[in-house]
Amino acid sequence: MTLVHRKLRTPGIRKSFLLFCCLKAGRHIRIQQQHSQGRKEGEDRLQKVRWLDQDCNKCGKQLNSWEDRLSKTLAYKYPCCESCITGEYDMSAERLRDRMENYFGMRPCQGL
Repeated sequence: MTLVHRKLRTPGIRKSFLLFCCLKAGRHIRIQQQHSQGRKEGEDRLQKVRWLDQDCNKCGKQLNSWEDRLSKTLAYKYPCCESCITGEYDMSAERLRDRMENYFGMRPCQGL
């Protein structure tokens, strides 16, 4: 039995180290299946939208978590809502969401 296999059987090892050992040993498929059993399908991909206690700097509309992430990605000093950002860049909301997903890897929150 190798050192990696002995460490895998030891209880109390952190999950990241355990995953690293499993990847090194070539046993990553079984561990990933066990890790994802407790989640619902699609839960790891999309977050649910949350309403924040912040307002848009331009129009005063209440912001949600997607608009906050969008403002941080585009390096706005003050957070803005999606409609103000789309108006500034002259594009539709759907086109802006597609561009964020394709270029930055950001997926819009579930429910938008």
